[in-house]
Amino acid sequence: MFLLESLLFAVATPLFYWLEPVKAMIVFLALLGLVPIMALIGSLLPLDWGTFWNSIMRFLTSDLWRPVLLGLAVILAADMVSIAISRKVYARKEI
Repeated sequence: MFLLESLLFAVATPLFYWLEPVKAMIVFLALLGLVPIMALIGSLLPLDWGTFWNSIMRFLTSDLWRPVLLGLAVILAADMVSIAISRKVYARKEI
């Protein structure tokens, strides 16, 4: 959940600089709405979800350092991209 929230915030941060606050909030809520839509699409795919989740859980519980490093790397990469976009958008605005 922390990873998902961090990624959504990293996507939403440039939106708040680029759009007006009301429009940015609408887009952010639409991004939050994508989560259940992706879950619905995933439930319709012909995939053995039990095996899939078991393999993910085995990966996450086998060694603790791998998922922690992977999660931190994903969050760091998303935040760096978000910061770069935010700086470019903010630099174009006239204050």
